[in-house]
Amino acid sequence: FDIDGTLINSDGAGKLALTETFQELFDIDIFDAGIKFAGHTDLAIYDQVQKMFDLDMVQVEDIMRLFVKKLERTMSEKKGHIIPGVQELLNMLSPRKDLLLGLLTGNIYDGARIKLEYFDLFDYFSFGVYGDVAPEREELARFALRRLTHLYNRIYRGDDIYIIGDTVYDIRCGKAINATTIAVCTGHHDRETLEKEKPDYLLDSLEDIEFFVKLLK
Repeated sequence: FDIDGTLINSDGAGKLALTETFQELFDIDIFDAGIKFAGHTDLAIYDQVQKMFDLDMVQVEDIMRLFVKKLERTMSEKKGHIIPGVQELLNMLSPRKDLLLGLLTGNIYDGARIKLEYFDLFDYFSFGVYGDVAPEREELARFALRRLTHLYNRIYRGDDIYIIGDTVYDIRCGKAINATTIAVCTGHHDRETLEKEKPDYLLDSLEDIEFFVKLLK
């Protein structure tokens, strides 16, 4: 599962925390600078900012450390919510022994943890691949296959995996490993935009739990 726009809506808590981070560290305002956030990994966002503002070598560790500190505050200040249907779906899927619930997200690990722990969702997931691994989502997907094989001592292939997300980047990363792609119109990209990427399934939301479960082989 992707996080933002798929599992939760943080009401812009992440963008605000990152804006404050760059403001404090570099005295720049990225909020309305045209930075592409939706579907991009945190590392890719840092790279955009560095190039747009012609920054000297960005100390990624310093950015991450301050960002995490600020995110803990902005999550409580903003009025985020769990996407409708998600809690019920996770409650239905988590007891199943034939499934592993995982995260594949552009958020760095601590960012993902803070966002999901705020809504008591983090413990549903037994593993994850996060945006501090690589800047491109396609590489995150390939890394996920390697990590699954390492963690569970069996070879995983793309057709063992379902990628669920709300942006074209989720669809593309799923296709990069031949996974089954399930796009949902609950976040950053509308139905028409998602449809052009030809996901295997395109859902208005995750609220029709019985239908979603039928999609799983």
